[in-house]
Amino acid sequence: MEADSSISIQELRLDGGASNNRVLLQFQADILDTKVVRSKYSETTAAGAAYLTSLAFGY
Repeated sequence: MEADSSISIQELRLDGGASNNRVLLQFQADILDTKVVRSKYSETTAAGAAYLTSLAFGY
């Protein structure tokens, strides 16, 4: 992505169930040589999808 966009990655932000795995996060940080930041709420993506769905139905 950095090569295609000419923008350097400052950090990788993660959520979802896999973000609870510290070994996986460290592995990604090591491979990408960048800081990995875990969301305080692991299911941010699901919450956002539910929020948008509720907006679509007028709730």
